[in-house]
Amino acid sequence: MPVRRAGEHRRLAVNVLLRLSLGYVWGRNYLAVRSKHTLGFLLFSVFLPAENALTRYYYLIDSDLSLVQHADAGRRLAGDDGVSRPAGHRPGLPDLGHPGLTAALTIPETWPAGRAGTTASNTPAPEVVPVSPNRRQFLTAGSTAGLLTLSGCLDALGDDGDRRLQLVLSDAATPLRSGYVVDFGDTERPEDDEAFAAALAGEAYTTRARTPFGSRPDDPKYARHEGTYYRLGSVVVNERAVTHPVVRLSKVTDAGASDAPDAAVAETFSEADQRAVHVAHMAARARDNEGGAPWGVVRRGGYVFRDDGATAESRLVGADAPSHVIYHDTVYELDVRRERFHEPVYRATVDPIAESPERMEAILRAKFVDARLSGGDLSGQARSILRDARGEGYAEPHPYTEPYRTVLTELGARAYLDGNVEKDAYVEDPGAGMTLYDGTYYRYRLRFRTR
Repeated sequence: MPVRRAGEHRRLAVNVLLRLSLGYVWGRNYLAVRSKHTLGFLLFSVFLPAENALTRYYYLIDSDLSLVQHADAGRRLAGDDGVSRPAGHRPGLPDLGHPGLTAALTIPETWPAGRAGTTASNTPAPEVVPVSPNRRQFLTAGSTAGLLTLSGCLDALGDDGDRRLQLVLSDAATPLRSGYVVDFGDTERPEDDEAFAAALAGEAYTTRARTPFGSRPDDPKYARHEGTYYRLGSVVVNERAVTHPVVRLSKVTDAGASDAPDAAVAETFSEADQRAVHVAHMAARARDNEGGAPWGVVRRGGYVFRDDGATAESRLVGADAPSHVIYHDTVYELDVRRERFHEPVYRATVDPIAESPERMEAILRAKFVDARLSGGDLSGQARSILRDARGEGYAEPHPYTEPYRTVLTELGARAYLDGNVEKDAYVEDPGAGMTLYDGTYYRYRLRFRTR
């Protein structure tokens, strides 16, 4: 008996070690891949020990259900369990410590003839007492419920939680010239007119840190001058090390608190200073995990004064600057430090590209339009999908209907047809772009939604 128990303990230890190893491998794979298949393996590694523990209790531990304990009891009753007993000992129940109880439960050597459960030769035939079904039914029901729960989890993983691919169309400038050709009289950057005139005359006009005209390679700007269209751009021609004040805020308390320090109200500042406080406030909020921040505007955890004129006129910079400011009913401590920056130097460029509006429109179409759709070439269902997409959007689960597949194909979004675009690699985002649909320009966006 001790040898058998030791063997069971060794097998149990090996079983637990293997389960832990599998759980570690599957857990690491899920953290690396984040797919539903690796999550299914991880859930299996959790349910497997529970199933093993239930089985061990069912067959080895419980006194009513254990087959091992029943077999041991049967051997003791039969007297062949290998244990030496005194002469004259009769097979039966062990001594219970009470003579009357032991005598009452002792199995007689022979059974009276004709009694139920006996044979005609008076051979002992102990009557089989059925085990109470309550605990067995409870364990069986628990096992069934666990399997159904696991099945439901895997079903939910299989259908991705009702994930749908949504298409949204939004209006774009029509014609494109109205959105990309700038009028220097309406721009908020008055220095752009000066930069354009200098570049057109062949003079070097440079800016530091900010690109002339606000033009970027992925978002170029254009201008019209005396009937000719020009592309506005810039090139980097140098680098400079400069020092700028950086404004940072740290939350202190609410503005109405009794211990709130004296503070200047941000609404009384100039427009430039209010912008600085607003950007620094968003940086402080993000620092405390209370909200996001526009990191293209936030620099070094605050707001950077890059314009020397704005720096000279600011109430936030200098010896007379307040130590605290009130913004959005919150008192912030003001911290302004001068820090060193290395900034590129840009030179403005202008290039003539078109002499007529039609030619300029063709250039913009070639630059920005990804797909061209015609309602006459589409089915009524496909046109209905595009009509719904111009509102709140149109969405379908995978596999998609044939009209939706047609729309996705015409938009050049073939990567979405198989439903697992996340596993693909691509240079440009296949889920965003511009389309020309029956003479009107639209921006389209594809994204997955879960209801």
